[in-house]
Amino acid sequence: MSTLMCASLCGNVCGMFHHSPVTNECSTFREKSYDSGVVLSADPDWTTSYRQNHAAVEQGDWTMVFRAQKEIGVSVWDTWNNAGVHDDNPIPSDFPFACLRLADYSSCDRHFRSHILDNWVGIKEVRFSFIKENSEVAFVLFNGTDTSRDSWFSQDRILDSSWYPHLINEVTLTETGIYGHYNLQYVARRFYLFGPHNGCADDWVYTMVIDRTNEPCLDSGNWHIPPFQSMPTFYYSPTSLGRASLRTDKAYPLAQTADVLAVHVKFA
Repeated sequence: MSTLMCASLCGNVCGMFHHSPVTNECSTFREKSYDSGVVLSADPDWTTSYRQNHAAVEQGDWTMVFRAQKEIGVSVWDTWNNAGVHDDNPIPSDFPFACLRLADYSSCDRHFRSHILDNWVGIKEVRFSFIKENSEVAFVLFNGTDTSRDSWFSQDRILDSSWYPHLINEVTLTETGIYGHYNLQYVARRFYLFGPHNGCADDWVYTMVIDRTNEPCLDSGNWHIPPFQSMPTFYYSPTSLGRASLRTDKAYPLAQTADVLAVHVKFA
């Protein structure tokens, strides 16, 4: 059996295949090129190839529509809103596998934007999550029915979260939304679940993306959260009990940074 014949056996549910011209054996696998932790034979007589023309990045019932990598110097907001620019349907053959993963992603150098963001139809649920050291450290599950690309990120649509039921019942959130808190000269905070907001010295947060190279509250020393080398930077509350503080002299735990921001959707 030739490698080409083996490839022809890799159908719609196949993600990769393994072929040995020595033994004429062919094996196909459901794992995709972007899946992590896949270990196949290291035998030099075998060739591993990947199916590249995936229309979307799927993990079970969920489809990834956006993935952002920390501190690569590219705006999350600009990428999210860059209509007509797609990294799937199909996934380009030269798109880095690491930038499609939620593990083994240290070499990723770009964000991922799906065509689904420009065709937001039939969405049932949206899962927003932060990944750190190859594990999900925070998530919020939203009701996506009858929403637009931006309107699902709202407190009144939360179904579940890492901070359940605290986030749903939180009455002190003062600012929420993907647009977040933005000022052309000073502040760019996106994917924002924030509050209460009482000035830099008395702020609280669940999730926040700092989407520019400066942040006045951090630069002034009023926030004690981990600093960043570049943008974007992802901050989240590390406690299941609720909000995080942005200072070390408060009763709540200090907000921490994540490596990856991911948005997945489930269709109705």
